[in-house]
Amino acid sequence: MYELTKVLNIKQNGKNYADMAKAIGDLRKKEVLIHDEEKRTITQTGWVQSAEYHENGQVKIELSPKLAPHLLGLKNNYTQHLLLDTTKLKSRYSILLYKLMRECDRDNGKSIAILQGTPDEFREWLGAPKEYTYGQFKQNILTKAVEEINLKIDDMDLEIFQGRYNRKIVQVEIHNNWTVHSK
Repeated sequence: MYELTKVLNIKQNGKNYADMAKAIGDLRKKEVLIHDEEKRTITQTGWVQSAEYHENGQVKIELSPKLAPHLLGLKNNYTQHLLLDTTKLKSRYSILLYKLMRECDRDNGKSIAILQGTPDEFREWLGAPKEYTYGQFKQNILTKAVEEINLKIDDMDLEIFQGRYNRKIVQVEIHNNWTVHSK
């Protein structure tokens, strides 16, 4: 819990520890459904089997045995990013775009990372309201997310590109022109 308070930049006090314990308790009560297409079954379980709180602020969390193989099996299919970066971002759209851009980084920042798709794919990826036109989506969500990331994430410099067919936008690309800040 001590490390988490440092990463999230919150005070280390009894109330915050109690809030984290409540959040872990809530997570323990949350239901998870695991679909198995091969066996044609659905398993109903929870996230956390148990949580053990130590006086020194350590917490030992035991994952549900039914869920553990699915979480631990992510070893080869995951995207790594800094929790500290995502805590800097306020907009859920910025957080989603940040994660998508990290997924595009196949060579750890050695070349420009490019996220590309149709306007509809971008709206779906970021969970934009379905009634938004592309223009509304770009103005209200995409541009603001790019600006927030560029402002708050040190190694990212995002730029939006659009491909047109006649006058219609048919392709959207976001490039990350990686920046390196020396200290």
